[in-house]
Amino acid sequence: MSKKQISALRISIANPEKIKSWGGEVLQPETINYRTGRPEPDGLFCEKIFGPTISFECYCGKYKNIRRDNLECEVCGVAVTHKRVRRRWMGTIKLAASVVHPWFLSIQPKNVLQNVLGLSKRATKQIVYYMKYAVVFLDQTKKSNLLDRVPNAKGVSRWQDPKHLSKVLNVSVSDLDNIDLSMKQDIMSMRLNEYCGSLKDWVEAEIQLLLSRTNRPNYWHAKKAVEMLFEDIGGSQIAESFIDPKTKESILDADSKIDFRTIQNLTGSVDHEHLKLLKIKVGKTQRTLGKIVEQRVSKEVLKLPSGEKIDPRNDQNWNDLFWKLLKSDSPFQTANIKEIEQYNEIQERSIMSQEHLVNGLDLFWGLEGYDPLKEGDSESAFMFSGDQKRNLDNISRIIEKRGGIASEQVFKIETGGRAIKEMLRRIDGSGGEDALAAIVKKLDSSLSKMTKTRARDVKKRLRVMKQFLRSRRYAEIKANRLEWMVFETLPVIPPDLRPIVSLEGGRQATSDINELYHRVVTRNKRLKNMVKIRAPEVIVNNEKRLLQQSVDALFDNQRSQKSDKDPNGRPFESLTDTLRGKKGRFRQNLLGKRVDYSARAVIVAGPTLKLWQCGLPKKIALELYKPKLRNVLEEKGLIDGVGSKDPISELLQKGAKERRKVWDILAELISSSVVMLNRAPTLHRLGIQAFQPILTDESAIRLHPLVCTPFNADFDGDQMAVHLPLSEGAQAEARLLMLSTNNPFVPGTGSPSNLPSQDVILGLAYLTTNPKQKVELSRNDLSSAKKLEKNFIGHVFTRNLSSSNSPFKKKVNCKWSFLNQETIKDIRSKWPKGVEKITLPISRIRASFTSPSEARLAYESQRKIDDKENTPLSVRDVILVRNKNGFGYVVTTVGRIIFNQILPKEIGFVDKPVYIKELREINNRILNNCPQVDAIKICDSIKDLGFRQSSLAGISLSVDDVIIPKRKQRIISLAEEVESLISEAYNGGILTPELAGMCNQRLKTNLTFAEKNPRTKGLELVRPNELGRPKSKKDNNNPSAWSDGLSPLSGKKLKDRRFTKTDHEVIIEALWNRATERITELLIEAGEQAEDNSLMLMINSGARGKMDQVRQLAGMRGLMADPTGKLILSPIKSNFKEGLSVHEYFSSTHGARKGQTDTALRTSRSGYLTRRLVDIAHSLYIVEEDCGTVRGITKRPHLKTKKEENAAFDTFGPKWLDKDGPFDWSSFKRRILHRYTAEKIYDEKGNVFCEERVLVTEDNVDKIVDLIRERSIKAAKKNSWSSISKSGLTGVKLLSPITCNSSRGCCSRCYGYNKATGAPVSMADPVGVIAAQSIGEPGTQLTMRTFHTGGVAGSDVSDITQGLPLAEIFFEVYQSRFKPDLKGEGAVLSPISGVITNIKELIDSNRYSYEVTIAPKGKKTKRKSKAASDSVNIFIPRNRDIEVRVGDELSVADPISSGLRSPIEILSAQGIDSAQSYALDKIQNVYRSQGVDIFDIHFEVILKEMFRYVKVIDGGDSTYMPDDKVPINEIRSINKRIEAVGGKRISWEQIMVGLKKGASNSSSFLSAASFQMTASALMEAAIEGKLDFLNGLKENVIVGERVPVGTGFRNFEDVSYEVEGVPFGTGVLDEDLEGFSS
Repeated sequence: MSKKQISALRISIANPEKIKSWGGEVLQPETINYRTGRPEPDGLFCEKIFGPTISFECYCGKYKNIRRDNLECEVCGVAVTHKRVRRRWMGTIKLAASVVHPWFLSIQPKNVLQNVLGLSKRATKQIVYYMKYAVVFLDQTKKSNLLDRVPNAKGVSRWQDPKHLSKVLNVSVSDLDNIDLSMKQDIMSMRLNEYCGSLKDWVEAEIQLLLSRTNRPNYWHAKKAVEMLFEDIGGSQIAESFIDPKTKESILDADSKIDFRTIQNLTGSVDHEHLKLLKIKVGKTQRTLGKIVEQRVSKEVLKLPSGEKIDPRNDQNWNDLFWKLLKSDSPFQTANIKEIEQYNEIQERSIMSQEHLVNGLDLFWGLEGYDPLKEGDSESAFMFSGDQKRNLDNISRIIEKRGGIASEQVFKIETGGRAIKEMLRRIDGSGGEDALAAIVKKLDSSLSKMTKTRARDVKKRLRVMKQFLRSRRYAEIKANRLEWMVFETLPVIPPDLRPIVSLEGGRQATSDINELYHRVVTRNKRLKNMVKIRAPEVIVNNEKRLLQQSVDALFDNQRSQKSDKDPNGRPFESLTDTLRGKKGRFRQNLLGKRVDYSARAVIVAGPTLKLWQCGLPKKIALELYKPKLRNVLEEKGLIDGVGSKDPISELLQKGAKERRKVWDILAELISSSVVMLNRAPTLHRLGIQAFQPILTDESAIRLHPLVCTPFNADFDGDQMAVHLPLSEGAQAEARLLMLSTNNPFVPGTGSPSNLPSQDVILGLAYLTTNPKQKVELSRNDLSSAKKLEKNFIGHVFTRNLSSSNSPFKKKVNCKWSFLNQETIKDIRSKWPKGVEKITLPISRIRASFTSPSEARLAYESQRKIDDKENTPLSVRDVILVRNKNGFGYVVTTVGRIIFNQILPKEIGFVDKPVYIKELREINNRILNNCPQVDAIKICDSIKDLGFRQSSLAGISLSVDDVIIPKRKQRIISLAEEVESLISEAYNGGILTPELAGMCNQRLKTNLTFAEKNPRTKGLELVRPNELGRPKSKKDNNNPSAWSDGLSPLSGKKLKDRRFTKTDHEVIIEALWNRATERITELLIEAGEQAEDNSLMLMINSGARGKMDQVRQLAGMRGLMADPTGKLILSPIKSNFKEGLSVHEYFSSTHGARKGQTDTALRTSRSGYLTRRLVDIAHSLYIVEEDCGTVRGITKRPHLKTKKEENAAFDTFGPKWLDKDGPFDWSSFKRRILHRYTAEKIYDEKGNVFCEERVLVTEDNVDKIVDLIRERSIKAAKKNSWSSISKSGLTGVKLLSPITCNSSRGCCSRCYGYNKATGAPVSMADPVGVIAAQSIGEPGTQLTMRTFHTGGVAGSDVSDITQGLPLAEIFFEVYQSRFKPDLKGEGAVLSPISGVITNIKELIDSNRYSYEVTIAPKGKKTKRKSKAASDSVNIFIPRNRDIEVRVGDELSVADPISSGLRSPIEILSAQGIDSAQSYALDKIQNVYRSQGVDIFDIHFEVILKEMFRYVKVIDGGDSTYMPDDKVPINEIRSINKRIEAVGGKRISWEQIMVGLKKGASNSSSFLSAASFQMTASALMEAAIEGKLDFLNGLKENVIVGERVPVGTGFRNFEDVSYEVEGVPFGTGVLDEDLEGFSS
C-alpha cells in the first residue's frame, strides 16, 4: 500500500499574480494546422505553452530523445518532456479590459457580487455590461471648494418642471417645445446664477467663449425673410416702368405682373441698390421694393437672440446675405438649404454645448461617490448614463484646463469590470482584515434600526462578507481579496481536457470549450486593436461588453445573457457544464471510475459449487490473468516475451499438450486469488461479492444458487460483471470483507443473505409437510370411544385442531396423539354445533424404528412395509422412532427425519412443515450458533436436499389445481346490490337511517355514522378491531352471521347526513375490497380441503407466487389502479380462468400501464432517493469505541399489521388482545436486540432489572420484552388499548447514533452490532453508506416489482410507489406537504396545551367537517362567557378524520385530526426526542407495510445527519450570521474557543434539514459539489477558503485516495495481510490532519 499523499485540500479564489504564473500567454485563436495536424504557435494548442504533443520531441524536431529531458529548445522554445504534461500545463490570456467572473455575478441564490457591493442585481449588471457608469472615487472637500450654491437656490429639479419653465418664460406649457434659442439662452443664464464658486466662473467663461465664436448673421432668419418677401409681393403689378440705369432702356413696363423669376433676372443685370427703387403696387398703395424688404427683415429681427439684435439695414452682412439668397435660383433649393442649415447648426451646437456645460455643473453638484455602507437608494447618486458621463467629462476638462487640477484627484468615473474592481478595492481597503471587518461591524450594529425588508437584504450581504472574513482565519495562507473576483488575466485549461479528435475523411471533432476560447481570444484581439487606433469610447465600450459576454459564455453558457450556439442552434457546453450534472467531471470521471481487467457474461446455475466458489469461463480467466500468466510462462520457458505480440494464443494453438499445460498453470494461478462478481444495479453492499474462481469450459459464469438472492438475480439470461482485484492488499480485503461466506446476513433486515428459494423451498416443504387427511368422522362415530379406538389402532392425529384449520372454535391439543378414549372425549366436548361431519387429520403409523438412521435406510432401500398397503415408505408416511435414551417413541414422518439429519444438534428436532419462514429461522440459528465452516456446509446440504426432493416430488401445476369457490357469485351479487343502494343514496345526496338499515339487513354490516363519536371516518364500512370477525359470542357461534359479508358493529343512532363524493368513493372501495377478501378466504378454504393441491403448497411454502395471484386466477381481480395510483371504482369481477369481458379487459390495461410507468418513471425516483441518502451519510462511520453520552432514545413496540392481527385471532381467538395486545412483540424484540441500554431498567418491585450501558443479548432480551409486555397489559386493564397506544407505551431507552456525541461519525457503543455479520460493529465500518443502501435498496426493488402486480389495488396497503413519496416527505422535510388544508396532507395540530371541551359537526359546510374547542388547562369552562375568551376554536377540513374526543387532554403540536404531523413543529414544541421518534416511526411504517422490516438503526443513522445542523440565533463574537445552518459539533468547538478568551458565545436552536440541504451543506466542499449545484458549492467554498480534510468516502474517491473506512481508516497503522500463510504486503497510513487551522 502506498503512503497517503493528500491529507487535505483547500480551495480559494485565484490570485491574479498566481494566474499569470500558470503558463504562457495565448495570443492567437487558432488550435491546430489542419494540413500538418500540429498545433499553431501561440495558439490554443501551442506546444511552447502546453508542452510537446510527441513525448521528448520539440516542435521543430531538433531534439528527439529522452536524454534531452527538461531541456528547452532554443529554436522553437518547446520544453522536451513527456506529452502527459499537456494534461497539467495551463496557459493564460492577458485581457485588454477587466472582466468580472460570471459565477460571482449570476449564480443563485448567493449573488455574491451584488451582495458584497450592496447594489441591486439590475444596477450591478448595468455597470458590468457597460450600460451605466459609476463614481468610484470622490473627494468631497475638493468638490465643495470648487462649487457651492447661492442661499436662495431652490435646486436643479425645478428647471425640469414644465410649470416653472412656462412661468419664467411667460409662455404656455404646450409652447415649451417650440421656444427659440434666445429663450434657451435665458434659461441657462438663470441656472448658472444659482451657483457660486470658481467652477461656476470657469463654466461661464467657457460659455462666453462659445458665444464669441458664434456672433454672426442668422442665416435661418434671413432665409425666412426672403420667403416672406415673395409671399407679400407675389402676383403684384409694377406701378411704374423700370429703367435700366446703364442702358436707359425700360426693362419692366407699368402694370406688368412681378414674380420671383422677374426679380431674379433683374438681380443679374441691375445693382441691388438701384433695384430698391422699383415701385410695386401693394393693395391700393405704392411702395418701393427697398421699403418692403426693410419691413420684412425688421419683423424677423425680433426673433433673434438678445446678443444678435442688430439693425440689418446697417449691417452689410445681412444685406449681402439677403441679396445673395434673392439672386439664387430658389430659396428652397437643396444646396442653399444645406448651406443655411450648416451655418445655423453652428449656433444650435453652441446652445447645446452651453446646455451640456450647465447640465454637467448640475451633475457635479449632486455628485456622490460609491459608499459601501449605503444601499439601494444611493444608486442613482453615483451611477450615470453615457450622456451624463459626457457632461461630467466636460466638467473634468474645464477643471484641468482652467483650474490646473487633475480631475482624478476630485472624482473618478469608471464602468465595466474596472469600475467593479475599484469599488471592491474601496470595500477591502488595502486587503487586510481591518477595512472589511470595520464595514461588517458597522452593518451588524445597524441591523436593529432597519426595517424587516432592509434588514433581510443586509443579512444576505453580511453573510457573504463574513465568509470572506472566514477565509482569513489561516495565518499562513494569503487571504481572499474581493478584487480577485475580477479577471485581468484569464486562465486556459490544458489541451487534453478540451481535445480535438480526428474523424474519418480528414474531419476533426473539437470540444466546445475550444470554440468558446476562440471567441474570447478573437474578441480580446479586436479590443486591443480598437484601443490602439483610439476608437471612440462608445465603440470601445461595446467591444468590452462583448468580451465580458464571451467570458460569461466560456464559464457558464447557460447563464450568459445570450448563449453562444453552434450552426445547428445547439448551445455550446461551457466549463461549468463539464463539471455539473450526470455527465459532468465529478460524477462521470471522478466518481464514476472504471475498473480495469473486467469481463461480463451470462450466469447459469452451478449446484455442485461451494458457497464461496464461482465457475469462471477459461476465456475470461485467460484475459483477466494474462499479465500474471505471461510472467509465469516466461519463467518456465514456454514462451518468449519478445518475439510475438500474443505468445499465449500461439502456444494454445500448438497442440493439446501445450493447452493442458497452460490451463494447469492458470488453474494453479487463480487458486490463490478471488474475483468479484457484480450485477447491475448495485443497490447495496451485497451487490458485489468475492468468490474463488473455478475454471470451466463453458462461456457462461456458474453461480451458486444460494447467492442469487442478494444479487436479485436468476438464471433467465441475467448477466454479471467480473472484476479482478490486482494488488495484494485489494485481494486480501476482497477475501476478508467481501467473500460471500463472510456476509451471512442482509445489513438492512438481518435476514440470511444466502436463503434458499423457489425449488429448494418447494422440495423441503414437500418433504416435511403434514401427512394426508383422509378420515371423515361424524358426531355419531364419537358416541362409542372404545369401539372407535379399536377401529383406529395405530392411528395418530397429525396436527392440533383449531379455528384456523377446522370448524373447531376451541383448540384441541392432539398433535401426534393416538386416537384413544381421552382424546375422543375431548373432541366430543368441543364439537361445533350445527356440524355433522368433519374431516380429521388422522394418519396410520406405518412402521417403527429404533433410530433415525434405520428409518432413513428403510426409505432409501425402498423395502416394502408389511402392512395392508404393502408399499415402500414415502416421505409423508408417519413412523415411530425410539428415543435416544431408549425409553419411549417419537411420532413423526420420514421426511422430517431426513431433514433433521442434516441439521446440527444445536438446532434440535424440527417437527413441523419447513416453509420459508421456518427456513429463515433455522438459517438464522445455524449462522448464529455454529462455526462458520460448519454453517456453510449445512447450508449447502440444505440446498442439495431441497433440489433433490423437488425433483423426486415432480410437483406440477394444472388448471384443475385452480379451484373457483362455489359461493363467489353469491358474494358478488350481494355486493352489487348494496352498491346500487349506496349509489342511489349518493345520487340523492342524503344517507338516511332507512337506507342504512336496509344495507345492514342485506349485507349484515353497519353503514354507521356516529353522531357523537367523531373517531369514525364518516360514512364507511367498518370492521370491529379491523379483523372482519364477529364481535359477540352469539355471532361467533353463528357462522352465517359473518360468512358472506362484514361483521356487525353496534354504532350510535343514525341520522340524515350529506352524502359527498369522497364518502361515496370510500364506501365503494371498502365494499369491494371486503368482497375480494372474502373470496380470497374461500379460495384458501377450497385449496386446503383439496387433496395434494400443488398450487397451495407453492403458495403456503413461499416457494412461488402469492395468494393475490391465485385470487386473480380463480377468484376475482378486484379493483384496479390507473397509472397515477388512483383507484378505478368499477371492479373486475371475473378471473383469468373464467375470462374477462371487454370492459374488464379495458380496465385491466390501466393496471398494466401502471406497472409500466412505475418501472420506467418511479424507479428513477427511488434511485435518486438512495443517492441522496448516500450523499448525506457517506462520511459517517465508526470512529471510536465509546463517546460517553448519557442520552438515548426510547424504543416502543409497533402496532400489528392487519395480517398479524388475523394470525393472532386465529391462534388465541377473540381474547387475543388479552394475550399480547395489539403490538408486535417479536418485531420489538428484534429492534432492541444487540443494542446498548441508556439507563437502568427496574422491575415491578423497584429493583434494578438491567444496568445501564449493557448489551441486550439473547440471554436477557426475552426477560426485557416480557417485562414491557406485562406492564402494557396491566395498564390496559385500567384503561384501554387505544389510550395506551396514544399516550405512549413503556419502552426501553437505548443508546443511539442520533444521540451519539462523537465529533465525527459514530461510536460503536451507540451503534451496537453490525447486522450484516451478527457481531459487534468494527472500527471504521461505513455505517452511513450501509444505512443508505439498506433503506434505498428495498424501495427500488419494490418499485420495480410493481410491474408484476398488473396494477391490482391491494386491499390492505398500497404498493411502495404510493408509500415512497410519503417517506420522501419526511426525508426532505417538505413543509408545504404538512399544511392542514384541503390540498396538503398535514394533520390539524393543537396550538395550545389544554382540554377538548366541545366537538361540533358542521353539516352545511363544504370546507370543514368539525369545529373543535380547546380550553387551556386549569381554566374553568362552565361559564360560556369566560370560556369563550380563553378557548381556541379549531376547524377540521373535510378530507381529515377527527381523532380526539371531548375530555381529551392535549399538548402543543398534538394531533387533532388524521394526517401527517410536521417534524419541525414537533421539534419546536416538544423537543428533539419527540420529533425523531415520530419521523422514525412514519418512515419505518412505509417499509413495514410492504413486509420489509428494516432495522431502526439504519434510519437513526440518517436522522442523525438530518438533525446534525443547528440554526444560529446570535453569532456572538464569531463570523456566523443569524439563520446560518452550522453543524452542531462545529458550534460547540467554536464556543469552547470563544469561552476560553472570554468572548460572547454563539446562541443556537436545533433544526431538522432535508437530505438535499444536508448533502449541500456538507463540511466537505468536494462532496457538496459532486452532489448538485456544483458551481454554487465550489464558489461558496472558494469564498470561504474552505479546507476539505477528506473525512468522507466520496471526496477520497474523487482525489484518488483510499477511502477512510475498513483497512483505509487513518487510525490503523502497520496494516499487514496474510492469507493461508502468504503475506499480501504492508503499509503505513497517515494520521488525520489536525491543528491545520491557526
